[in-house]
Amino acid sequence: GPYQPGTPDRDALIAELEAVAPAGVSIAYTAYGSQDELIAMVEAGGVDVLITSDTSTLFALSGHLANLKRLKPLAQRAQFMTRLGNQYGDYLIDVVRQGKKLLAGPIRTDIKSLVWYQPSAFAAGGYAVPKTFKQLAALSNAMVTDGETPWCTYIGSGAVTGWAGTDWVEDLVLGHKTGRFYDRWVSHDVLFDSFGIKQAFKRFRKMIDTPGYVYDRANIATVSWMDNAAALEAGDCLMHRQGWFLGNFFTAPEDVDTFFFPGTKGRKAAMGTTTFVGMTNLRPVVKQLMRAILHPSFGTEALSQIDTWIMPNTKFDRAKYANDRTKKWANRIRVAVEGNAYRMDASDQMPEPVGFAAFFTGIVDLVNGTKTIKQIVTTIDAAWP
Repeated sequence: GPYQPGTPDRDALIAELEAVAPAGVSIAYTAYGSQDELIAMVEAGGVDVLITSDTSTLFALSGHLANLKRLKPLAQRAQFMTRLGNQYGDYLIDVVRQGKKLLAGPIRTDIKSLVWYQPSAFAAGGYAVPKTFKQLAALSNAMVTDGETPWCTYIGSGAVTGWAGTDWVEDLVLGHKTGRFYDRWVSHDVLFDSFGIKQAFKRFRKMIDTPGYVYDRANIATVSWMDNAAALEAGDCLMHRQGWFLGNFFTAPEDVDTFFFPGTKGRKAAMGTTTFVGMTNLRPVVKQLMRAILHPSFGTEALSQIDTWIMPNTKFDRAKYANDRTKKWANRIRVAVEGNAYRMDASDQMPEPVGFAAFFTGIVDLVNGTKTIKQIVTTIDAAWP
């Protein structure tokens, strides 16, 4: 939904925008809470650029942004699209395209396809980082045999409990299927009640219901997802699948590391969120700012303030990532983008009754064993507007 960064993210973003803004232009940031609120702000003329990680917001606004045009003259549109495709990959451009109109440009991306672990625990157990999902299952079995518990999978999150499980399913779809299949699922051209999606649900169920796999299995739908960090550090489990943001919850972050959630052999996919910026008028200074935002150097100032930012522009100078972990994540995203295997979180892009309701509820039903997978996917498909 709305991009509402707290500090230090917000400060880093504003510092970056100030660094690239045309001379004499000041940056003022205002948060918004809903699409309707944003539309009202735009219509009142108080917004020059808007920032969101929700593509549906951009499409909802496109009818209100009558003046939104490309940053280059229309005669050069094909060249401009090609150039942006070369920098960001076709997917991140196509996902914010409406016909021939580009609605926004990507400015930041994050990775969710991670498994957190303690290298010291892996070394003690003689465990190798798995490269495929088959190896991940074999590793889980080996840990159980050794008397260890492989997974912490708490998914509690108040009114939105279930999103942490949708991330599992999304990774399991993307890691075993093509990006095109994933896109067709997001647009409901592929039903939840299709073999490929039900297979992902079954793989997730295997990881939570195989005896011995999960720590505190009975309570995983009620305990907060944030508590996975403490459980991992305590050695209650040896792995946890979670996005980059889990790094904020460790007491000794230097003792933990990540590996990439593995899929089919050789498939270097990555799933996450991307933040986009669009402009709501064609004032010369706004077009100038947008050109700077879409330049490969954008992000340099932000990275000097916060070391977990990842730039979606594949031409961004990777030497500017001072943090080795962030550099590793950025490299994976770049490889995934270049291989057309980077995708945004599916539930975030689905209509609200599906992505933020039925899919979440379906995960809770799966975890609690109150419905079969067939019943779950049928219910989710029925929720589609």
